[in-house]
Amino acid sequence: MTTKNPTRPRAAIYCRISDDKDGEARGVARQERDCRALAERLGYDLSEDLVFIENDISASTRSRKPRPLYDQMIEAAKIGEIQAIIAYSTSRITRRVRELLDLIDLVERHGTKIHTLASGDLDLGTSAGRGLAITLSAWDAREAEEIGDRVKRAKAQAVEQGRWRGGPRPYGFEFDGTTIREEEAEIIRWASRQLLEGRSIRALVHELNERGVPSTSGKEWKTNALRGVVLRPRNAGLISTGQRSHGNFKIHEQKAVWDPIVTEEVWRAVEDKLTHPDRATNGGKSSLTWLGSGVYRCGVVDPDTGKACGAPLRVARKGNTPSDPSPSRWFYRCPDQAHLAIAQPQLDAYVLGVVADVIRDPRIIDALTPKGVDLEPDRQAVAVLRQRLRRTDLDYDNDLIDGQRHRVKTAKLNAEIAVIEKRMAHATQRSTSSPILSAADPGAALLAAPVDIQRAVLATVVRVSVSQSRPEARGKRLNDDLLRERVSIEPAEPEGVAARPEVLLSGLS
Repeated sequence: MTTKNPTRPRAAIYCRISDDKDGEARGVARQERDCRALAERLGYDLSEDLVFIENDISASTRSRKPRPLYDQMIEAAKIGEIQAIIAYSTSRITRRVRELLDLIDLVERHGTKIHTLASGDLDLGTSAGRGLAITLSAWDAREAEEIGDRVKRAKAQAVEQGRWRGGPRPYGFEFDGTTIREEEAEIIRWASRQLLEGRSIRALVHELNERGVPSTSGKEWKTNALRGVVLRPRNAGLISTGQRSHGNFKIHEQKAVWDPIVTEEVWRAVEDKLTHPDRATNGGKSSLTWLGSGVYRCGVVDPDTGKACGAPLRVARKGNTPSDPSPSRWFYRCPDQAHLAIAQPQLDAYVLGVVADVIRDPRIIDALTPKGVDLEPDRQAVAVLRQRLRRTDLDYDNDLIDGQRHRVKTAKLNAEIAVIEKRMAHATQRSTSSPILSAADPGAALLAAPVDIQRAVLATVVRVSVSQSRPEARGKRLNDDLLRERVSIEPAEPEGVAARPEVLLSGLS
């Protein structure tokens, strides 16, 4: 380590590398070592807080990544904290002509010196030196853009051939991007199954972190990171040309050279579940807390229309406030019209007890199990439509159809594909049985399960609605008799019980 010497001018070292594929920063480490040696030869004082290292960050004209340490170094020069900047080459400092002009202004105003190993001293104090520097910077910018163009073409060719485009190691695969890393692939399969069984991304993140399962970076999982992993087309052995936008134009996907981790049907079912515009969230909590919040419905009937309110009940608290210091009590209430409020612990216990008894009946389990799901005709239909898409693109490339015709045909074919994929996703979700329903004692398994799984089973099996209490019953302690009067538990949907709702109704009677 170089110690601080107040009698010598101070220099800052700036090291940068644009693309660090392995993430180990070896390139910038070599730059730092060589720049330290140059600082020592030139007689500069150098302290650890004046070494600015930015790894995997580009300085080209096309890059939009900020360079906070570069900006911090320039500010240090402006306030006189350093008298010189040392880098491996001028291209390490910048490839942007605009930034070079700022450097020229820095040298003229503050006398800062610029030293490089590969390019020598950057003389920005004379017109000849400035002209040369601007010319070199323009050529650096051109070289960076040409490299960018070559990389873009190489990536496009990789996509056409179904090969990996490169980048950080994708979770579930080795560093070559194609060989499956089995222990991580099993996490992807597990997460996909759990999501199709009704669990939330946040609950899965919490469980993975509790189990000590690391993400690709070796750190704890975050919600967006896990969501991004399970939504990747590469999980299904597919490669795409860019970002997908739900409900909008879908880009083409094609078979990749690597093996799939999950089937295409499972991946599309997960995608449909996580990107559906009607999908509800739990407000950012790390796990779901309330069994019936957003699941139970208000059953109060409007006397004018004869229709039930149907608003999802939400949880509210009473007590533990300055105006009401009594212990907290939790209630479900109708948020739309304040139609009703009912105690949360008693209602949840009653509903769970009823549903646990219902799913112990083998007839119910049989009725909840989809029969004869055959996705092959839909797979073939999608393959034909994708072939027609490719033919449409080829016709456009060969000037056989104009742009307007191409857009119309592409939109029509994509719409037909979206309809079939949605049907396949729904069938796959339905055919993925919950481990609760397949347990030796489904009722006991339900009572012991986490809240997010209990909610998923309730959504599969029943629809719960709550009505107002009779006037004479108000103020009385809730018991099973009063709950039976106020709580209606019916089949979730006829098709959700294999078109045999009468079996489930018999279990609820």
